[in-house]
Amino acid sequence: MANKSDQPKSPFRLQSKIKHYQKSYFLHYINKEAPEVSDELKKLAPKCVKLFGDFPLTIHTQNDYQELGVWISIPNEQLHLRNHINTVLRECVWKESRNLNGRAYWLNFLRGNDKDLNQILEIEEDTRKEALEFVESLNEEQLESLKNFARSISTSSVDSLSLQQLKSAFLKFREEFLRQNNDDYIRLINTKDLSIDSLIEFQTDFDSVLSKFRLEKEWLAESVFWAIWNGTGKLQIESSYMEEIPKEITLEIEEKLGISREFLVLPQKNETIEISPLWEGRIPPPKPFTPEEEYWIYSPFEEYEEKAVKAYRQHLQNYFDVIKESFKKHEYKKHQGRQRDFERLEGLVFYIVKNWTAQKVTENFNIELSTFWDAIREFGKYDLPTKKKSHSTENSPSK
Repeated sequence: MANKSDQPKSPFRLQSKIKHYQKSYFLHYINKEAPEVSDELKKLAPKCVKLFGDFPLTIHTQNDYQELGVWISIPNEQLHLRNHINTVLRECVWKESRNLNGRAYWLNFLRGNDKDLNQILEIEEDTRKEALEFVESLNEEQLESLKNFARSISTSSVDSLSLQQLKSAFLKFREEFLRQNNDDYIRLINTKDLSIDSLIEFQTDFDSVLSKFRLEKEWLAESVFWAIWNGTGKLQIESSYMEEIPKEITLEIEEKLGISREFLVLPQKNETIEISPLWEGRIPPPKPFTPEEEYWIYSPFEEYEEKAVKAYRQHLQNYFDVIKESFKKHEYKKHQGRQRDFERLEGLVFYIVKNWTAQKVTENFNIELSTFWDAIREFGKYDLPTKKKSHSTENSPSK
């Protein structure tokens, strides 16, 4: 995998960059050494397209599989489509975040392209609205009658039901009545149920793939979903990364630069809250620069410009010195410009994705078992998947 030599070089050794490159090379070696992953993902592509339509970012489906790089560069005008893809993943697909609300999100997503589905959703909405309005219109005597009716169809205690619970009970009754007596409603409900069954089937397949190849981490699940939906089966990751500057560094730089934080007083709550600045999580900007002297009409422009530029450069140098001092204090190391060794990640792919034992990996890659376990512990810092070693052959060097 080629290095991104066109990226600007930070004077600091950024953990976000190291983590990003570790993840990128891990995906690179999966694509290279574990083609069975790609084969599994491409099998799920038709189901995914049937559920969610064509992949929005066509730029990633027009290239040949072998030509697709690990890094994805998304045009700014298409960033909303990336957000849409990730919303579908989190609402409807990924086990760690999806819920029943995800089904409602997905049904609404499809309703514009499915007349039957659109019709049943409209009927459900109208039924819900009518049922809730009906209950709200009842007086106390009528509400008591509704409770008596609820008693006749339920074995649970009804006397303690709140108005909201009565609304829900009546709504269920109305829906059940339609299910049993309205043929059109029955047909449309069956259409909806079949659609949801298809979603659940895809969710199950997706869970199975993540579990089979141990790709359950969120960033890996995202890469897997993209690879399925765009039909390439190729695991990729966005080319950009962001270093989250610790708040203690931000506060320290603000103090040294003489930047004051703003606070908002809330008289009604008798409290004061801090207003987070726009640069929260980043480095504060320098204070505005103003030349100490105004232009003197009797001197040439060039002379004044030279003095002003020199003063501004010193202003920036002071700003840089504050940043370097704070980063050094908080153990940010200076960027050395050396090429990092990512080949160890190839062994991790065989250990995690291909499910080799540690002994088999060390024998095939000619490394010491202790070195292998040191690497595994280090990989955990970069949010790479790891697994616990067993207590049999995993603990002993190969003979």
